[in-house]
Amino acid sequence: MFQKVGLAFLLYNLVPVVRTQSVDLTLVPDASGEDVVDASIAKIEALNVFPNDFGLLKRIALVETNFGIDVVNKMGGIWQITPNISSQLSDPSVLLSLNQYLTPASIEFGTNITDLSNNPNFRIPLTSALAARLYVQLLAGTSVPASLDQQANWWNTYYNLTGNAQGFQERVIAYENATG
Repeated sequence: MFQKVGLAFLLYNLVPVVRTQSVDLTLVPDASGEDVVDASIAKIEALNVFPNDFGLLKRIALVETNFGIDVVNKMGGIWQITPNISSQLSDPSVLLSLNQYLTPASIEFGTNITDLSNNPNFRIPLTSALAARLYVQLLAGTSVPASLDQQANWWNTYYNLTGNAQGFQERVIAYENATG
């Protein structure tokens, strides 16, 4: 018995232990995947300042980039923030109107994530997600489209003008059928 305990003690104390650090992928440029999208959205929802988006933010990430896996414009990140969206969100009067959302986000996430007027890094998933959510808030306010049909039309009218509302719906339905 002593030998087993002594050996275990020696192994525990002499064998180097590999320690791992967890990395918050919502803050890692070019991180992708459904887990990263879900974590980014969860952080934004935890602020408790935005109205329900009825899954729109996740659906946009799915349709725009397949959760960051099929990114065309790396600078736009998972949510493909376009120069048009970015310039609207960096307008001082728009920033002022979104202050009730930006202030809690700045406190929680820091200004490096929430400074949308000073060359934001949309390759960081949380920054891309926050910009997309702020843009939805700016244009939809408390009238965020709830149904898939309404979301597809909103996305095609305001978010991706070259997109196709029917294609949005088909992509979301295929994903939701596959994942249950």
